[in-house]
Amino acid sequence: PLDLDGMMAVFAEEAGSTGSTGSTGSTGSAEPLDLTIELTAAKGRAGGVDFTALSTTAHVTERGVDLRPFSLGVFGGRLDGAVKVDAGGSEPALSVQGKVTGVDMTAVAEYSGEKGAITGRLGGTMSLSGRGASPSGAYAAFATRERLSWRMAP
Repeated sequence: PLDLDGMMAVFAEEAGSTGSTGSTGSTGSAEPLDLTIELTAAKGRAGGVDFTALSTTAHVTERGVDLRPFSLGVFGGRLDGAVKVDAGGSEPALSVQGKVTGVDMTAVAEYSGEKGAITGRLGGTMSLSGRGASPSGAYAAFATRERLSWRMAP
């Protein structure tokens, strides 16, 4: 299983640590960080939630990490969209935007400790964002719902 939280924290910290100076290659010249990875995982965990069928392209630069397109199964439904960690600025920011389809709200309610609070299937668009004092802190703020803003529309 893929620890998406851990992977994003490592990528974002590397992006934030190189800044605009880049790294020094074998020739001694400065080379900016620019890494693109096609990533799939049958299962894993992100933000404390189990997921299935992750598929994304990760683009890591000195400015941050961009997962686009981003798709995974969660709570019996799907999330399709984009995830970005902006490592610039004093507090790196994490944002998730996309479309959710078929999310089992009974499972979401159980996960959040409110068993029986809601039933049915959820679909719509979403936009989530969080900030932290470090790239991993931004991800932790999002994952633990601290300093988190969100909007969902049908």
